[in-house]
Amino acid sequence: MFPSSIVLERNRLYKLFCERCFVIKPKQRTGLSDFAFQHKYQLNIDGTVAAYRFPYLLAGGSLVLKQDSNYYEHFYKYLKPYEHYVPFKRDLRDLLEKIQWAKENDKEVRRVERRSN
Repeated sequence: MFPSSIVLERNRLYKLFCERCFVIKPKQRTGLSDFAFQHKYQLNIDGTVAAYRFPYLLAGGSLVLKQDSNYYEHFYKYLKPYEHYVPFKRDLRDLLEKIQWAKENDKEVRRVERRSN
């Protein structure tokens, strides 16, 4: 289990990400197909297991920002950071920095998007 301070910080950063990047409005429900194919950046954050939606996000044509994880899926060995996705730290402390990098490096972001799907 994460300490409550990490959970609160994760929730704060996620809300900030949503507000700044217009990914989703808080409490809005949407299906994966609607969500994955309409937004420029996608977050892949683990729950109690590896996030099952990661391969779907990679195929969606958006930049995927993936949380460093202790969990492992069989296909991870074929993926490389900054080639197929942009990694960020497990505690999310560098997430806003990675989003800012993506905003400032659109050409590189498109290259990663193309290689990911």
